[in-house]
Amino acid sequence: MVLRSFIVISVLLLLRYGNAQHIEKDQLLGVWYHAVEEQTDDSISIFRPEGYELPRARGREKMMFNPDNSYIYYQIAPADGYLELKGDFKLDKENNELDISYIKDQKKHKKKYKIVQLNTDILRLKLIDTFRNK
Repeated sequence: MVLRSFIVISVLLLLRYGNAQHIEKDQLLGVWYHAVEEQTDDSISIFRPEGYELPRARGREKMMFNPDNSYIYYQIAPADGYLELKGDFKLDKENNELDISYIKDQKKHKKKYKIVQLNTDILRLKLIDTFRNK
């Protein structure tokens, strides 16, 4: 009876909180392309690593995370090129949260994400909070 209760509670906790994976910074480093065609839930953004075969797209946003904690967000520009928005990032390994800040239009933008999933093939981010200085 005790073993059965333990198994039921373990399964319920796993379903509620998911796998207790702690993200390491090295897993995040590199260039990640927005795979908008894979998104089924508007609250979760899906990114694929550089080199992953994605369908052709007219433009595709991407993010670059560097070892020195610098960050570049490549936003699609009006003339089909990229607008490079430079900033930095901070990884909270205990809570699997990612804080990103960058400058756009002379204003500092900050975003906080929950890392839902991260492995060599996929990065899933859920936006928690956003802030912009006026």
